[in-house]
Amino acid sequence: MKKAQVTIFIVVAVVIIASVLLAFTLRRELFPATIEKVPEKLRPFAEGYSLCLQSLGQEAIQILGARGGYIFLPEREDGSSFMPFGNSLEFLGDEIPYWFYISGNGLEQQRIPSISDMEGHLKRYVEENIDRCDSVITEFTLEGFEIEKRGQASARVKIKEEDVSLRVFMPLNIRLQDTRARVDVYDLNLEKALGRSYEAAKKIMNAENEQLFLEERTIDAIFLYEELPSTKTTLECNPKSYNFLSVEGSFKNVLANNIPFTKIKGTNYVKANPYYEIDAGISDQRLGVNFLFIEKPFKLEINGEEDGLLRGESISQVSPPFLRSFLCLSSYSFAYTVAYPVLVSVYDAKSDLNFQFPFVVFINKNNPREAVEVGTAVKQESKVCKFKLAEETVLTFSADDAKPLDDVTINYKCINTVCHIGVTSLEDGQAVLRENFPQCVNGFIIAEKEGYVRTKEQFSTNIDNQVINLLLEPLNELDVELILIDNLGGERSLRRDETAIITLLEEEQEIAETLLYPENRKVSLVTGFYDVRIQVFKEGSLSLEEQSVEKCFKVPAGGLGGLIGLKEEKCQTFEFPAVEVDQLLFGGTRFGFFAEVEGKNKLVLYTIENPVPEGVDDLNAIFADIALNKNSPLFKEPEII
Repeated sequence: MKKAQVTIFIVVAVVIIASVLLAFTLRRELFPATIEKVPEKLRPFAEGYSLCLQSLGQEAIQILGARGGYIFLPEREDGSSFMPFGNSLEFLGDEIPYWFYISGNGLEQQRIPSISDMEGHLKRYVEENIDRCDSVITEFTLEGFEIEKRGQASARVKIKEEDVSLRVFMPLNIRLQDTRARVDVYDLNLEKALGRSYEAAKKIMNAENEQLFLEERTIDAIFLYEELPSTKTTLECNPKSYNFLSVEGSFKNVLANNIPFTKIKGTNYVKANPYYEIDAGISDQRLGVNFLFIEKPFKLEINGEEDGLLRGESISQVSPPFLRSFLCLSSYSFAYTVAYPVLVSVYDAKSDLNFQFPFVVFINKNNPREAVEVGTAVKQESKVCKFKLAEETVLTFSADDAKPLDDVTINYKCINTVCHIGVTSLEDGQAVLRENFPQCVNGFIIAEKEGYVRTKEQFSTNIDNQVINLLLEPLNELDVELILIDNLGGERSLRRDETAIITLLEEEQEIAETLLYPENRKVSLVTGFYDVRIQVFKEGSLSLEEQSVEKCFKVPAGGLGGLIGLKEEKCQTFEFPAVEVDQLLFGGTRFGFFAEVEGKNKLVLYTIENPVPEGVDDLNAIFADIALNKNSPLFKEPEII
């Protein structure tokens, strides 16, 4: 068989296995052991636990909305005396990450979270706080229920325009007297229009980036308000002097009084002055949008200030003598550099959701900042990477024998920007790169070479002519053998009609290896702690019939009833088509282990097999057992030889 044909068959096999995995995952999650299948006698507990999960999900959404799409804050970036903002706004005792700000070293940064980012935050919050629902377990245990956890909780979140779908996998065995059941999955529909509010917020941020409407109105204020000295000529013989602190206070008052009048066309507000109306491409009368000026932090510089005073200049004193007798003129020429935060809130009345986000308005010497491209992140390569002013020297070595290692690609990361610097080459017995870097404090130098682990070290480039030595650890290639363990403890290799998907993940070194076994039998690893997931499939046939499932949820009642805690039931019907599968999951394991791979040649992995599934319930049980098999007395740790 030709090599090209073999490659095609491997690709087809991967596609088939991926499709089967997807089908099984969907089947597990669409037809799990759910509340609907719980006997009536046990249903009060299942419904009570579900209500607790729903409350947890609602809480997560409210926090995420209050923090501009974040629950867990990004790594803190402090401001500087030049730009005092950092990467988040302190507001009413909480921190809200900026969607646009000026970093401490003067770079424009845009950090709009994506839908996927927000789903990740909600998922993590639910998983980390689900133990709070143990109070429900305790309550029903006191009433005679026997409740046993079968594994760790996991969650899946889908943000939609009008609601948020939350699926929690929490395997529980429930028993009351002679009645028992197992509940694995809780499907919840959280009626918060997070998707609608987020999309509107993103359009507002994009409109600000393109139109710079608050910058333009700030410049207007500088020239329109008498208490703010600007560039002008007056008929005064003796020019005025202004106290800088008084001007600063007046400026803050002007902004605080004007910015709240800003309105977004197409949203819900009382008729406004057209001067304050902004077209952001939104048409949604359900949404109310408000703008709030935040007084701190506030940056203001006015050129011409001396000792806290701003002084005008008498043109009469410098005019030709023949004019001085009948003409008095004074000149004021002040250029403002100002930056301040604005908090935007998008409120959806129907779902009672407030989504707010801050950004920084920036005027540089009476000119608005440059418009930025629309998107979820601004990579400042055109600015950061363009100005490479610090000459540094990089030496690269192999960590196993400390010998010079050439042909290593060197990049430099400053905040969220990665700049390509060059490649090391042999010179006088050293693998060296002498090159200019962008100036940055607490940036990271990144070294990469095929066959070696990616190396990343913190390295400030605010000082010239430094030397840094980088050690790259070589990857160790190992043969892989997979052994199945049956329910009697017997061991065997995979048969011809059996296939496995093996994933090894080492987070600290950022190593991820996935094998379609036995077609692929080699991995490249370094010593470290690995999260391993093994799933084993067998050729076979299983028909999953078409089903229609109605799911009902207890949700807060509308109107005043919701305010006093009343609930109402809402139901929705889901249609699922029939599926015919020809690859059956019949075993697997998920576990963590420390791998010492130096000088080793082979990795032997063990996994536990289950009986071949005959229906959906069997598949559900196998999926649940994959995470639990590591606790089985039959489980064996991997061997590295």
